[in-house]
Amino acid sequence: MSLSVFMKYFFSYYTALGFIPAAILCYMPMKNQLRFPIKRIVRDCAILFVGSYIGLQLVDYKFPWMNETVMLIPFLVIVFIYYIFSVKALLSQCTAFFVAACTLCAIPACFMSLLSGIFNPGDANLVITFVYELIEIGLMILICVLFMPAFRTNGAILVENLQQPWIWNATLPFSILVYVLLVVISLDRYHLTEVLMGRELFITLFASLSVLYIISVVFFASVSGHIIQEERFRTRDVVYRIQKKQYEDVQNFLDRMHIFRHDTRHVMRTIGELAQKGDSEAILDYLNEKELAMPNTPVRTFCENSILNAVLNFYLEEAERREIVYDVKIDLPKLTDRQTVNLSSLLANLLENAILACQ
Repeated sequence: MSLSVFMKYFFSYYTALGFIPAAILCYMPMKNQLRFPIKRIVRDCAILFVGSYIGLQLVDYKFPWMNETVMLIPFLVIVFIYYIFSVKALLSQCTAFFVAACTLCAIPACFMSLLSGIFNPGDANLVITFVYELIEIGLMILICVLFMPAFRTNGAILVENLQQPWIWNATLPFSILVYVLLVVISLDRYHLTEVLMGRELFITLFASLSVLYIISVVFFASVSGHIIQEERFRTRDVVYRIQKKQYEDVQNFLDRMHIFRHDTRHVMRTIGELAQKGDSEAILDYLNEKELAMPNTPVRTFCENSILNAVLNFYLEEAERREIVYDVKIDLPKLTDRQTVNLSSLLANLLENAILACQ
């Protein structure tokens, strides 16, 4: 088999190989949101890629006049449908990461296509074209390796903590615009000579869009991560104040119990003297006085979950100090540690806002 035949049948849609690093980037933030085992997802993606790749070849053979970029659209749609089916995250989150991954992987693909139009117009030299394709695949892999740690750590944190769909949807217009512009610039590469300083203009425009998009991705991840971190600090501050209040209540209770134990001997002696005198009324009055002086348990039990119970004690005592009327009814299933932390944070925010609103 000649090199030209090999390239025609195996590399005519080499851009589809970008599906592999793009798929890796898409699944990195969803490491805790997978519906299926990772082995099944890898197997399904491999079958999906091979089937789609063969399908592209058959369509190209049947309709050789069709634009390659247009033919890739159904391929991307099929891949996206499987992606949202295989994870449990919000649709807006899946869409945002899918478009971002496709745009990042489109940068090297469109860049090498642009260079091919400049230095190898019309794909005149098949060997040079083959080299460009290998470089393109290598750059896609490099993009994947560079962004994989951020997608896996920061991306996963954002998926789990940033649950507002409108924020994720707000990232789509810019990502789609950059993707379309990159594709349009690369498709128009053979008309560079018809434009004054076309090469310089197209390369400058392409580089500016690519750098701007990468900066926007990093900026979004950084700002969102900062907001989430601030919320965590706020939650920790609430937990600290609750723990401090509990410690003060327990310490106060222990101090009063120490005084009560110290006073017990005197109490018993006094009761004994009153009993010898037969003054039962004085004994009852004395016992009532001591009962009122006895410290009460500082923590009330609203539910069996100790963390949520501490949150309720803290804020409801604050409500009592501010003379705010409240009614508590709790019916909770058994919670995991993670569910308890999330629910206590949510409950603390709601109660704090409610107290502020009542004031």
